[in-house]
Amino acid sequence: MRSEIDTRDMRDIQNTSSAPGGEWEAYTGMSMARGSLTPPRLQALDPDATRVLPLHTIADLRLPANLVQRRATEYASYARACGAQHSMRLWRIGYEQAILALAREAAHLDRTATCDALFWEERDGEFWVSATFTQSKRRTVH
Repeated sequence: MRSEIDTRDMRDIQNTSSAPGGEWEAYTGMSMARGSLTPPRLQALDPDATRVLPLHTIADLRLPANLVQRRATEYASYARACGAQHSMRLWRIGYEQAILALAREAAHLDRTATCDALFWEERDGEFWVSATFTQSKRRTVH
């Protein structure tokens, strides 16, 4: 609730603004900014450009053994077609590459993600895989 003094002060301000000579308007004109302030233009961004990629991804997976074996066979066949000798090392590398490729696919990572740590073993018709991947630096938005 306003007191009588507050009401009288408000009337004085209103009366001063209509005073001859425009003293109040001259006074308020000094404190008011002239010109217009325009907000910055907003531009639409591609949703992928603002996506923050995690730097490290740990994937603990169970992969079907027949899928891993099929992919390892493809890698070994390709290596033999390129002139590599058939050996146990070829199959070991083929299995490792197959597991890495399938783990990247399952974790939704691109091919540029490097594997920092890998553990895998075959158990009950499945490959139990634990892999740690590192992605490249985050994309910057310009």
